[in-house]
Amino acid sequence: MYFYHGHASALGGTLVRPFQKTMEPQAAVSLPITGGSGVSRVENYSFEGLISFKMAQADVGGGIEKEKGDHVHSTRISVVIEGLNILNMVTADRIVARLACEHDTNIPGTPITETEPNIITTGSHFDGLKIAGHAVDVITDHQTFCDFDTYGKCQTAFGDVKGRKRLLDSLIGSQLKAKGMEPTPQSPQHLKDVHQGFIDQSASKDLRRTMICSFVTDIKGLDGPEIKSCGPIVVIPQFGTLYLGELMITHGMRRVTMLRVELGSPDGGSFGAGTGTGNGTGYP
Repeated sequence: MYFYHGHASALGGTLVRPFQKTMEPQAAVSLPITGGSGVSRVENYSFEGLISFKMAQADVGGGIEKEKGDHVHSTRISVVIEGLNILNMVTADRIVARLACEHDTNIPGTPITETEPNIITTGSHFDGLKIAGHAVDVITDHQTFCDFDTYGKCQTAFGDVKGRKRLLDSLIGSQLKAKGMEPTPQSPQHLKDVHQGFIDQSASKDLRRTMICSFVTDIKGLDGPEIKSCGPIVVIPQFGTLYLGELMITHGMRRVTMLRVELGSPDGGSFGAGTGTGNGTGYP
C-alpha cells in the first residue's frame, strides 16, 4: 500500500496595506491519497487590479511505475502561469514550476519508514521575466538538487567539505554578507530571518531538519543601481523583496515556490506564485 501526496497552486496570499484582503489560492489542486491525477485552470484573473494573470494551470499525478515494479511510485506536480503582472513592477510571460518524485519503497536493508522519494526541480523556469522594467535572465542550478535529491543525501553531503559548501551556497541568504546586503535593524523581518537561518546553519555541524534553498544562483540584467540583488533575492525600494526559485527541503518532502513577493511600502502583503509540494510514503 502507498499513500500519495501532492498539491499545487498558481497564486495566493494576503494583502495588508492599503487595505486588508486575502487572495484565495488560484488554480489549486490536490492529489488523492490513492494516486491518480488532477488539474485546475483559471483564466483572466485579477486581484483588486493589483495582481493579475492571463492563464494559470496546476496539474498533479501519481501512480506505480510498472516497468520498474510495483514498489516504485512516481508523483508529478506542475504549475504554469502566463501573463503574470504584480503591481506593474514584476511581469512574466510564463512561469513554470515542476517537481518530479520517484519513490522506491523496497530498498534492500532499509526500513520502509526510512526510505525517501527522490525529488528534483528540473524543468522549473522563467520566461520573459521583467523586474522594475528590466528584462532579466534567471540563472538556475538544478544539478545540485539532482545530485542531492533526498534529504538523506543532503545530510551525508553536509559532512563532506565540498558537499557542505554546495549546500550552504544553495541556502537563501547565503550571499547577503558578500553582497553587502546584511540586514539592519530597520530591515523587514523576513530578510532578517533568512539571514539568521543561514548563519545558524553555517555554524552547525549537522544539517537542520528544514532547509530553505533556491535553485536560482543569479539574476542578470538588473541595471538600476537602486535595485539590490543577491542570488535569488531582489530588493526594490518602495516596493518590496522578491525570492525566486525557493525550495523547502525536509525528510521525504520538497516544496517549490517559483516567486515569493514580500511587499513593502506603500503596499504591504505576501504572495506566492507557482507553488507545489510532493512526497509520499509506503505503509509504515
